[in-house]
Amino acid sequence: MDGIKKIRLLAARYWADAVLVIKPGVCYNHMSNLLSILYATLVGIWLVPGSSGESTFTLEATLWDVRNEYLYLTTESEASSSAVRPYGWIDETSIVAESKEKVISEFSSEVLRRFKSMK
Repeated sequence: MDGIKKIRLLAARYWADAVLVIKPGVCYNHMSNLLSILYATLVGIWLVPGSSGESTFTLEATLWDVRNEYLYLTTESEASSSAVRPYGWIDETSIVAESKEKVISEFSSEVLRRFKSMK
């Protein structure tokens, strides 16, 4: 909560009435399956689909009143993506980017819906 107070004080310096705080989070897991035994051969690393990568990306938003710590709204969105490929072709950044794209579209529509419901 100490971080929120600092953010509120900074927003108050610029005469803001409310501040929207967005926190991202990412979790990436790399696992091997039974076919990974064939990685002992050098060709297996590039041809045998013995590895899988899974990414989960979350976005959390809170809208705070700057003056009195009133929480106007909070929302959270989560998306995941995965791929099963040979170890030589697993690209962590593309799997994370795919889950990030999914969560951003879902998150933006959810935040807009919450803003419209406020009166």
